[in-house]
Amino acid sequence: MSHYNNFTVVNPRDQFKRRALTALGIAVGADILDYIAAPVFAVPIIGDAFDAVTIALLYNITKSRFSTTLNMVEFIPVVGDLLPVYTISTLAWIIKEVAEVFFKGPIKRNGFDLITRPFRFFNKLLMK
Repeated sequence: MSHYNNFTVVNPRDQFKRRALTALGIAVGADILDYIAAPVFAVPIIGDAFDAVTIALLYNITKSRFSTTLNMVEFIPVVGDLLPVYTISTLAWIIKEVAEVFFKGPIKRNGFDLITRPFRFFNKLLMK
């Protein structure tokens, strides 16, 4: 019975780091493969199947609809082939998640709003 108490709890920040590194590794690998194997992925069915599998895999890791919507740019014929879409969308997801964890949490806990304070200051100046 005592062996059930030996489970360790994973820290949410460590879990996020693992998800972020996994997603970034897959995104960079998919973009590199998209550039290297461009003649193979130029065939419509093969390229679209690769894009669909990669988008589904990245959505499964990130659970971000915003990132998935950015990944849909990969289906646009010329633009999707030239830009590193997967890497850009994954970096956007990482930046968004880090901003939520590190900026929104302490601001709400401390009871003051660092983001809107400059806007309120300028509104007071303009209203005078």
